[in-house]
Amino acid sequence: MRWARVSFAGFVVLVGLVVLGLGALYVAQPASYRIARSRTIAAPPALVMAQLADLHAFAAWDPWPAEPGTVPSVTFSTLRTGVGAWIDRRDAHGGSRTTITALTSDHIEMSNATAGSLGGAESMQSFELRATAGGTEVTWALSADLHGLGRLLWPFVHLEQHVAPDMDAALSRLDRASH
Repeated sequence: MRWARVSFAGFVVLVGLVVLGLGALYVAQPASYRIARSRTIAAPPALVMAQLADLHAFAAWDPWPAEPGTVPSVTFSTLRTGVGAWIDRRDAHGGSRTTITALTSDHIEMSNATAGSLGGAESMQSFELRATAGGTEVTWALSADLHGLGRLLWPFVHLEQHVAPDMDAALSRLDRASH
């Protein structure tokens, strides 16, 4: 019986240490992330902004295309462009809504709300445009707060390695679509 008490006490101590370790790991992780990519697009800023701000034109450069073999349903707001315009995309894995939240001649911000079988997430993306001799330098930044399991798993996710190539590919498509 004494052995059982010692084993149970050891188990409780072990569980406590694991909980403390996970708590320390959680606190040590960043509270948010930001991934940014830039590219010079061979078109004037007005043409690039027109492509970015018209959500009906999203398909030409879509940063997050549907998985092969899936056909998402796409719904648009009554606004085609401007603050408040949105695009809603759903497929068998969940969906997302992208909404324009700020728009000037050289800057656009969009909120992204995603939903899926593992829950939802909120992120922001912004595009800064700067006229250059070769066209328009576009800087695209994607950012979000990290909470819960996402924050705990942050050291193992390597999000930038997965997302940056998609962003680079989308900027290439934006370059082609902006001519």
